[in-house]
Amino acid sequence: MLNEVVITAPAPKPKSFVDIIVPSINSNDMKIKKYRISPKEVKREIFMRALIIFPMVYLFFSCTYHKVNDSIKKKMIVAQSDTFQKRKEVFGHFVKEFHNNRTFMLSRIKDGIKGFNTDDHLIDDTLETEYIWKKKDIVIYMEDVNKAFYSSEYKKEYRILENKDIEEYIYIPNSSCFYKCIFRFTDKWYMVEFIVNTL
Repeated sequence: MLNEVVITAPAPKPKSFVDIIVPSINSNDMKIKKYRISPKEVKREIFMRALIIFPMVYLFFSCTYHKVNDSIKKKMIVAQSDTFQKRKEVFGHFVKEFHNNRTFMLSRIKDGIKGFNTDDHLIDDTLETEYIWKKKDIVIYMEDVNKAFYSSEYKKEYRILENKDIEEYIYIPNSSCFYKCIFRFTDKWYMVEFIVNTL
C-alpha cells in the first residue's frame, strides 16, 4: 500500500482591516460611512500626513521666531543708538548751541563754577581763596564770550585735558585778553570752570 502524501499550501492569513468611520457632511442627517483600510495603508497615510504637517509646523514656528527675533533686534538697535546718542553728545554740536542759545547755555552751566575773573580779583587774591562764580555774573560775561566766539578778531582753540575735560580757549592774538571755558561730560556736556582775563 502506498502512502499518500498530501501537500497542502498554507492557508493565506486573513487580512486585518481597520474600520474608519467618517461622518458625511453633505446631508443634514449626518450619515456615517465606513471605510476598510489595511494597517499598512493606515501607516502609509499617517506617514504622508506627517510629511505634510511637520514641515508646515516647522515653517510656521521658524517664521514666527524670525519675526519676533527681528523685532527684538530692531528695538535693541534703536535703544542702543538712542542711548549712544544720549551718552555721546557730540561736542561740536553742543558748543555751537551753547554759544548760540541762551536758554540752552543756562541749562548747561553747573552750579558753583570755579574759575577766575580779573575784573573782580587780583591774581594774588585768587591764589589764596578759590573763586566761585555767581550765575548772574556768568550770564553777563557769557554775552561777551558768545560775541567773541563768532568774532573774526578772536581765535578759538580746543584741547582735551588729562581728566578728559575739554578746554575752550577764545583769545585775541598778541594780547592778554582771553576767555576759557572748561566743559565736562557726565550724562551731557556742562561748563564746569570759567576763566576771564580782560586786562
